[in-house]
Amino acid sequence: IVTITPADILQALNRGQKFATDLLSRHYPDPLLVKDDSALTTISGQQSYALPENIFEDKLQKVEILESGIAWEVKRINYREVSYYETNSQVSRPFYYYIMEKQFYLVPTPSGGKTIRYWYLREPETLIEPQGRVTTVDVANNYVTVDDIGSDLTTDSDELKNYINIVDAQSGKIKVSLQIQALDTSAETITIKTSPDRSTVWNRTIASAITTDVEVDDYVCLSRGNCIPYLKDPISNYIIQYAVLELKRKLGEPIESE
Repeated sequence: IVTITPADILQALNRGQKFATDLLSRHYPDPLLVKDDSALTTISGQQSYALPENIFEDKLQKVEILESGIAWEVKRINYREVSYYETNSQVSRPFYYYIMEKQFYLVPTPSGGKTIRYWYLREPETLIEPQGRVTTVDVANNYVTVDDIGSDLTTDSDELKNYINIVDAQSGKIKVSLQIQALDTSAETITIKTSPDRSTVWNRTIASAITTDVEVDDYVCLSRGNCIPYLKDPISNYIIQYAVLELKRKLGEPIESE
């Protein structure tokens, strides 16, 4: 007998989310757009720079070089055009870029020292189960109380399940990522470690304290994903319908899809 488990449902929802994200990125990419103007700078003699690890399908939308307070857009070219623009000399501000093997390449080769700013479409967060809804927040003592502590959480610092996200219940925005110090299943409290063992987990910065924007009705989940869909109606309805069709197919039921 074929049965449907919570894991099956989550997998189907995540496949639906990936499919919906792909469609959305082709026609209206703005909700997925991220601007990165961090400390990435050109290096003398180096053409290649790594794409962000959370980029969706290598969709780098725009690259700029900042020079004297002015942002100069770098034009994207096809790999077939590279030989037309490559030179033996280095330039202060490259004019073109192309993408290959999870990296973008600047052409001509930069002489270094310029800040790179870029826009890209981010990979949707993996949908996972919630581990509790926040009922009280105590910033001073660095803990939150939840309605019911999820069984996946642990105080074992060697486990990835020792790290959590606190998520806005309305927007799906991850407010802060933290490490668990202690769990009290009687009082339903999650105490946060003030000196995290790791600075980052899943490419997220691990904070040492609960941020002031955390509030009642936010959700706690494991740090590897998000329990609140970032894409709202009508996209979330589409994701659910997609998942239902997949689950019906698994059960061997006849399906009709558009």
